[in-house]
Amino acid sequence: MPLKELGTIEKVSLRKVVAITSSAAVFFAAAGLIYVFGSLSLPKFISIGDKQIKAELAVSDEEKVKGLSGRSGLCADCGLLFVYDGYFIPNFWMKEMRFPIDIIWIRDEMVVGFDKNVPPPQEGEPLATYQPKTFVNYVLEVPANFVDKNDLKIGDKFKF
Repeated sequence: MPLKELGTIEKVSLRKVVAITSSAAVFFAAAGLIYVFGSLSLPKFISIGDKQIKAELAVSDEEKVKGLSGRSGLCADCGLLFVYDGYFIPNFWMKEMRFPIDIIWIRDEMVVGFDKNVPPPQEGEPLATYQPKTFVNYVLEVPANFVDKNDLKIGDKFKF
């Protein structure tokens, strides 16, 4: 039947079919991107003391393993927050890192330690590992010298 001969009911039904098909296409395209590129977590503002930090979240095992590997850097007030479901003494490495960072070890609502100015690996040398001295449930990676520039201290309050 030609389009000009369609009645009102058929036109409305055709519009619904187009709308549903378009919505499904957008949904499956987004699902495909998430599958290919990993989860799409939006940055969250966190704070240590009175310093606000725009943090991406690493929650899944894949996000934690990847970390900041392969990136060229972070903005001055940005970081990557690793979120754990329990308390651990995690091992961190600098595999495929291109820039130095500070690592901030956090337990509940308090900073419990730092590793400052951790360098990227040198070609041909074994990868160094870094870990906190106590159990933590958050780890924050920020640009090198962030801790000193912002006068952060062990015992500072952390808000997530």
